[in-house]
Amino acid sequence: MGEMPGNNGDGPRGGLTPDETLELSARMGGLARAGLPMGSGLAAMAEELPRGRLRSAMQSLAHAMDSGRTVSEAIEHEANRIPPHLRGLVSAGVRSGRLGEVLDGFSRYATTGTELRRRLALGLAYPAASLLTTTLIFTFVGLAVVPQFEAIFKDFGIPLPGVTILVLEVARRTVDIWRTILFLVIATMATVVIARVFLPTAILRGLAGHLPVVGGVWRWTGLADFCHWLALLIEQGLPMPEALRLAGQASQDSRVQGGADRLAAEVEEGRSLGDAVADGEALPARLARLIRWGEKRGGLPEILHMAGEMFAARAAAHSSFASAALSVACFILVIIGVSLVILGLMLPMITLISRLSG
Repeated sequence: MGEMPGNNGDGPRGGLTPDETLELSARMGGLARAGLPMGSGLAAMAEELPRGRLRSAMQSLAHAMDSGRTVSEAIEHEANRIPPHLRGLVSAGVRSGRLGEVLDGFSRYATTGTELRRRLALGLAYPAASLLTTTLIFTFVGLAVVPQFEAIFKDFGIPLPGVTILVLEVARRTVDIWRTILFLVIATMATVVIARVFLPTAILRGLAGHLPVVGGVWRWTGLADFCHWLALLIEQGLPMPEALRLAGQASQDSRVQGGADRLAAEVEEGRSLGDAVADGEALPARLARLIRWGEKRGGLPEILHMAGEMFAARAAAHSSFASAALSVACFILVIIGVSLVILGLMLPMITLISRLSG
């Protein structure tokens, strides 16, 4: 599952994907830090890219700036392609005069979540490959080896123990089993492709968070992203309700986004963020005390960054656990399968050898 569950298109109008958004922010941040003209810089960089949404977006931004628009105006002009949270960050960075620093932070935290999901995918590759290889070996044994033993058992009329009957029955159904497996694989792949085409990234990641064993990686990275981006937006002076909504959208997780919208509505009604978190589900309730402390001390962004690091560490631990747990489960399945085949085929042979030697 790597960056398991993500969408290649974030909207019907061809919005940038999360990876494209990250690359755009990194390029704009690099230009801002170097003090280079944003319009001509983006135009030059776009020429290096293959045709696609990112190149088109960069060329449109460059054209808008060359036509006299400011960076904020140009990025708002591309609202159908560039997601709201990046537009909000750019506008806030321009107002504060720290655009390069803001986009740097955005890229750094977005990369952390991407790397965690990629690490999970790499961790699952080994047990998946082992399971596939073992299945192919068992298929060969079931089709080519077991029938030979079955013929010997019939010729000598050897009574068969239950484990041997089980092995023979599974071998007879090998072709049917593979048909079922192939059907399930095709159905799963078709479902994934359809979901990636028609469902937004936020919904897909929200659903991925419910997966057994691996779902925690998506849940905790979504929360980590939310906390870091909320801190960035607050540092740039955005009003709390607007910052909450933009950070929820930036998390690319429908559950976090829904929770952030509820928090924003409560903050607009006059509640503090700490009180809203304590009564809601967007963030773990135990963080409410830290957030209240940060609000009182004027250090809320630092508290949120700390919470983001905690969630990222938990996601990393969950990724390691999921990889280890599935590797152990795969190993146990292989051992059980090998043991059943050996016992099932050898026990009648031992009986046959005893008869012949007696």
